[in-house]
Amino acid sequence: MKELTMNKRRKPSINPTTVKTDEIQVSLEPIIKKQVFDVIGSVPDISMFRAKRLWDYNWRVNIWCEYDSETELSVLKRTRIAYSYFIRTDKEGNILNSDPELGVKQ
Repeated sequence: MKELTMNKRRKPSINPTTVKTDEIQVSLEPIIKKQVFDVIGSVPDISMFRAKRLWDYNWRVNIWCEYDSETELSVLKRTRIAYSYFIRTDKEGNILNSDPELGVKQ
């Protein structure tokens, strides 16, 4: 009678020295953030801003804001994405276009 053995796969270990930093992400995110806020102005109850490079010079920009729930009593405020944009930039980080147009709220 053959003995059954389970094939256990090892997860590849991630060495912190081998993880590459996205230099474009790091260098252009602050430039994009400044341009977005220059257009939309101050955002009340902002919780978090994130510009994530998707590919080439295409970005997803999300701005999370806190809000009071209308249905729940809670001491903690809830957060949701209040602004979300798909942005294309040039190599210097200048915004070429945005969908939807900057300033449009979700």
